[in-house]
Amino acid sequence: MKPSATLQKTAASRLFRDGFAVWSTSLGCALLAGGFLWLLPNELFTHLLAPAHLTIGLLTGLFGLASGSWLRQRQITHTLQIHRDASEKYQRLAFYDQLTGLPNRSLLRDRLEQYLAEAKRFDHLMGVVFLDLDRFKYINDSMGHAAGDALLQMAAERMQKCLRNNDTVARFAGDEFVVVLSGFRDLQNVPCIAQKLLRTLADPYLVNGSEVFTTASLGIAIYPDDGTSAERLMRNADTAMYAAKEANGNTYRLFSQEMDRKLSLRLEMETGLRQALLRKEFQLLYQPQFDMRDGQLIGVEALVRWNHPGKGLLTPDSFIQLAEETGIIAPLGEWILGEACRQWHLWPQINGRALRLAINLTSRQFKHDCLVADITDLLETTGLPADCLELEITEGTLMQHAELAGPLLRELKALGVQLSIDDFGSGYFSLSYLQNLPIDRLKIDPAFVQGGPGDKGHATIVTTIIDLARNMNLELIAEGVESADQIDFLLQKGCHTGQGYYFAEPLDGDGISDFIASLPAKPPESMSSPSMCSTGTRTL
Repeated sequence: MKPSATLQKTAASRLFRDGFAVWSTSLGCALLAGGFLWLLPNELFTHLLAPAHLTIGLLTGLFGLASGSWLRQRQITHTLQIHRDASEKYQRLAFYDQLTGLPNRSLLRDRLEQYLAEAKRFDHLMGVVFLDLDRFKYINDSMGHAAGDALLQMAAERMQKCLRNNDTVARFAGDEFVVVLSGFRDLQNVPCIAQKLLRTLADPYLVNGSEVFTTASLGIAIYPDDGTSAERLMRNADTAMYAAKEANGNTYRLFSQEMDRKLSLRLEMETGLRQALLRKEFQLLYQPQFDMRDGQLIGVEALVRWNHPGKGLLTPDSFIQLAEETGIIAPLGEWILGEACRQWHLWPQINGRALRLAINLTSRQFKHDCLVADITDLLETTGLPADCLELEITEGTLMQHAELAGPLLRELKALGVQLSIDDFGSGYFSLSYLQNLPIDRLKIDPAFVQGGPGDKGHATIVTTIIDLARNMNLELIAEGVESADQIDFLLQKGCHTGQGYYFAEPLDGDGISDFIASLPAKPPESMSSPSMCSTGTRTL
């Protein structure tokens, strides 16, 4: 590559400066010698003009000229060497990653364009592999950045040894690498290369005397089927890599048009989500919770819906995960809590007792540093009695943040709010861990409720959960109740509270208010359910 204009200008300036210094030194010596001869007496000057002395002077002059020429040539050679060294250093800085020594993004793009030109000219296939190291952030955070850098260097070296000399592996960013597989004709070779990379990168690394394990997720795009430009191939390989990540890593995925369609839908949904908050397209529905023994209403669960302008009413399954990934869940969760508490105050009262209001916390909300402060502020601002607020956390969230969960739940419990584990039975929760959490109730996953009593396996699971809750002195709520047979089975096993379409479908704010008002008032002696709020102003 040609040196930059700045380097050329610097080298030329240095060459001129050094040459001028040599020339001016020679001229100065000549003038000094001339002045010395001018000051000599006439007799001595005449003596120096003798042939013998002239010969010596001539030889001396020639030697001086030769010495000056050598000095000038040596200086030029030195300057050119400095220029070459600077040019090589510039190229290393401009085109190679300083940590791994691999080509960087700039050189990668140049190589991609070259490989594409060759593939088009000779009608070859070409592959772009986007590679990301799994769990690298965990290793980097737990062992330090120096260990992370060492791991990256070893991974780069392994990848280079896996590939042919005419292939390229480049560091794209952080723990992301790009492999360019140059012209080949058999597409069946690509999975073999991908498996070879996965096996090589999965071998243990020796970092600071300890064995460290990591795997990789690979996304592959092939020219010309998946793109005919460097930008398109890189984008599609990146899309395929995220598909491999979603499959829990340590695997590869070949790009497909279905992935592109899903990505387009995701981008459309993300844009819609951001606009939905501003356009007030979210709404809350409330599903009643009943004591199945006497039909008494004891609480409601707030459920968010997205009134999408083009797709109608969407359930959380369609957008909550995306909201968490994009961070939109923070303002959305704040709105849900505030709006639910505001509407709670609008519901009618019966016999001076209050309903419990259950609200789900997402994983991102649960790990937020200000959760306790936010709930405290919510209770003070809305005037909602603390024991009328129930916060639901899924079993998966508690497992994901096991170290955080205990202290955080105890802080929330100190506020006086009630706590429940949602979708209980759907994960692999440690029972020894459960007994140390300040939980009020378990919510049985609707899949088990709807499967029993006809399904023996589901019935056994439900029975086990009910026995567990009874022995740990925890309340229970069965979700997804849809038939009288399910109610009979649950009551027989000892679960007394349920919610589902058998009782009522989720209703909006006005609907739940009318529903509560339509219920017959019960005599005070029949309203002894421990699930009712003890410090409210309303009951049913």
